[in-house]
Amino acid sequence: MALDAAELARGIAGPQMAAEREREQEVSQRQLGAAFMRALESKDAVAMMNALREIIRSVNTMV
Repeated sequence: MALDAAELARGIAGPQMAAEREREQEVSQRQLGAAFMRALESKDAVAMMNALREIIRSVNTMV
């Protein structure tokens, strides 16, 4: 049975798309961590809570 072009493209693009999503997630996690550290250094409680809320959302979507 021959693969059609769409199946072939999915087979090739699938791992590349997964790797790209993983890289984007790593960047996002670094940005969230940096935002929390800035809030911590400035002792801004509201910014810390907002950053923690975003970190928790990020973790919940990973699970």
